[in-house]
Amino acid sequence: MNETFDRLFQAAKEIKGVKNKADLARLLNTSSQTINNWETRGVSNQGLIDAANILDISTRWLVEGKGDKYRNESSHSASNVGEQGELVVWNRFSDLPKDEWALIPYYRDTQVSAGNGVAHSPDNNHFKLPFSKAALKRLGIDPQHAVCLSVTGNSMFPLLPDGTTVGINTADTQIRDGKIYALKYNGLLRVKSLQSISDSEIRVQSANPDKTAFPDEKVNFADVEIIGRVFWWSVLD
Repeated sequence: MNETFDRLFQAAKEIKGVKNKADLARLLNTSSQTINNWETRGVSNQGLIDAANILDISTRWLVEGKGDKYRNESSHSASNVGEQGELVVWNRFSDLPKDEWALIPYYRDTQVSAGNGVAHSPDNNHFKLPFSKAALKRLGIDPQHAVCLSVTGNSMFPLLPDGTTVGINTADTQIRDGKIYALKYNGLLRVKSLQSISDSEIRVQSANPDKTAFPDEKVNFADVEIIGRVFWWSVLD
């Protein structure tokens, strides 16, 4: 049995009362096959992060068996930056365990506008971004219904600055007030916060505090096509 897996299993037994590998799989919201892989090959980086968060233990202790087993509560009160584990370093998609990562299409040339809208253009670059399957599952997102696009414009600044990459769940098109959606309006793609006004009208809102430049819009629901809800975003500055 792999030493890291053995420490994880023993900690889960002590802290959460798991009795077997099936219990551990349920606790960590992963598959039995993944648990078997960890037992023989070692726990993946993402698995270490998830396990440390669920059990509230140190990733260093899991990996090395050294240092404090439990996270230091005094350090948490002194800082708002918590221990989250190691980064996953990879050069090729083949470096990522296929049973733990989903590759989401990233349409770099098809942008959604945080402004007045941009026209949709076909994008066949076949580029993909990796997402943890466990994280998507917790959010109830089917990877087959997820896409990533780029944002252009400043109407959603400072939340979504120009150049932000967003993840969109195309299966989630029911408006929840205040959530951010990608939508097509007047033939143009936009990313905006939406609010229901009535059965027939919605309010399209920008995050930018300059309401003179980016005023709220009241539109007929029938004139809008909801592409999906924005569930993730990232930007390099």
